Amino acid sequence: MKSRLVNKDITILFVEDDKVDQMAFERFVRQHNFSYRYTLCDSISASEKALSENNFDVAVVDYLIADGTGLELVEKLKDIPVIFVTGQGDQNIAVQAMKAGVYDYLVKDQNRNYLEMLPITIDNAINHKKDRERLAVVEKEVEKLMWAVSKTDNSLVISSSSGKIEWVNEGFERLTGYTMEEISGSFGDKVVKDTLSGLNPESEHFKELINTLKSVSYEAKNYSKNGREYWVLTTLTPLIDSIGSVRKIIAVDSDITARKHAEMLMMEAKNEALKLAKIKEEFLANMSHEIRTPMNAIMGMSQLLSETELNEKQQKYLASIQFASDNLLALINDILDLAKIEAEKITFEKIPFSIIALIEKLVDIMRPKIYEKGLQTVIKIDEKIPELVIGDLYRLNQIIMNLVSNSVKFTKKGSITIEAIFENESSADVKIMFKVTDTGIGISKENITKVFEHFTQAESEITRKYGGTGLGLTIVKKLVENQGGAISVESELEKGTTFSFTLNFAKALQEQKNYLNKKIIKDLKSISGKTVLLVEDNHLNTIVATEFLEKSGLIVAHAENGNIAVSMAHEKKYDFILMDIQMPEMDGYSAAKKIKADSSSVNAATPIIAMTAHAMQGEKEKCINAGMNDYISKPLQKDKLIELILNTG
Repeated sequence: MKSRLVNKDITILFVEDDKVDQMAFERFVRQHNFSYRYTLCDSISASEKALSENNFDVAVVDYLIADGTGLELVEKLKDIPVIFVTGQGDQNIAVQAMKAGVYDYLVKDQNRNYLEMLPITIDNAINHKKDRERLAVVEKEVEKLMWAVSKTDNSLVISSSSGKIEWVNEGFERLTGYTMEEISGSFGDKVVKDTLSGLNPESEHFKELINTLKSVSYEAKNYSKNGREYWVLTTLTPLIDSIGSVRKIIAVDSDITARKHAEMLMMEAKNEALKLAKIKEEFLANMSHEIRTPMNAIMGMSQLLSETELNEKQQKYLASIQFASDNLLALINDILDLAKIEAEKITFEKIPFSIIALIEKLVDIMRPKIYEKGLQTVIKIDEKIPELVIGDLYRLNQIIMNLVSNSVKFTKKGSITIEAIFENESSADVKIMFKVTDTGIGISKENITKVFEHFTQAESEITRKYGGTGLGLTIVKKLVENQGGAISVESELEKGTTFSFTLNFAKALQEQKNYLNKKIIKDLKSISGKTVLLVEDNHLNTIVATEFLEKSGLIVAHAENGNIAVSMAHEKKYDFILMDIQMPEMDGYSAAKKIKADSSSVNAATPIIAMTAHAMQGEKEKCINAGMNDYISKPLQKDKLIELILNTG
């Protein structure tokens, strides 16, 4: 790059208030051995001081500065060519900058690749300034000027006050392929397509120049004589006589094709990434639906079958089916969670809950698996931990459940210890450390850094022996860190492992505590004999849901699509409506909207609970926006379904 530059020893005013960008610029200059002399300023006031003490060949100015904008500084730079650097990517900013007299602008990117284009842009800016200085003496020394500008690399055109071309330099001929004889007397419209040349009196650029009697700069896509497409930064400058009339117009074109191609490639890459992310999201949503629908039938029928009389062999077979189903569902949920986290679409709730109750309930759920392996469970809760905190109950449960499940999986004998330890507090927040310790197989020092990586387990033999995808701990780490916490692991082979993580929680207000303390916990008697309209098109899923509901004392009516559901809801009052989302003829969203929108309907106020095999970000919001009261994802679990009905009623 350096060997192609014309201007070697130059002084630069670099105005940037981001220290990282300042250091990146200095490092770039050192790495390429540029003989630049530069002054770094982080504000307009510092820049003004530097301008009063030094002379600069060029200024590189960030658009947003600590005490103003780069546009405010441009007016003070007078005859120094200015290169704008902006991370805004806004076309309006570029237009304002050009109108203010800025030579060029570069778009910042995350990896600071714009620095690679900066030396050439600086060189072009200085060349551009020199060209304009030469043009300033056109009126007095036209012959001398024509000789000088004919040698520049930029394209230069001199036109009459009406825009008709009178002279072009060799740079124009090289860039366009047209000779002076071919272009003379025209407005230069040959180099543009489907638009007007800036020298055409009908163009907006020409009108602006005539109205303001000031230079006009703009970017344009042109075409050479052989059809080659190229981009230029054009500056039109009027030469004004003593009575204030435009005598000549000077057009200076700088070839910015390389820069525009780089910008277009960056934009294409960004669009492609967004497109791929959308395809990935749609694929995961469809995969979730297609797998969860039959999974609902398998797991539901298994649960119903477990409530019947079975011999020992049948119980063994059923346990295998349920174990495999649980593993498959866990895999689906892990993949969806990871996709949400990586797409930065995961959100965290802020609701009051009890950490003690959460851990006790979690242990109750895990107790059958823990007892099956003959392990002991130890729970240690610090007395200083508040009765209630505000945070994401579901995600905390997911984190601890994952760590406890891992401990149970990799522990043959001994114990699992779950601890919640008070760390510190402020007037509004409390910091709590959680620990899950086991006496299992442990992790070697060489592999302990791998446990949080995607699809990775400490040893390949572990996957074969214990199963798993290696996604669980990756998700745990991301869930902890996305909430501002930190997680660590300590382990020793054959002695056990301890996972520790810290999270901050807001303290619950007194009125929130009072509300939860007064909340009535309903039982099955409160819904026994109540009616439910079950809207579900899948036959097996209908059987599962009906059995779950009827065994809980509910009376079930069935509609196999949205159209039928709307009709039935208009004719008879129901206490609850369970609405599948994806159905033929009319989907659940449309059906719910119709039922809720009809104020004369006997079910306009009936709670509607969505049942869906979709589990991607925003699904619950879509259901709520359609008028539904709550949401449950498939495969259905009887306890969760009944609990949701109880709370909704």
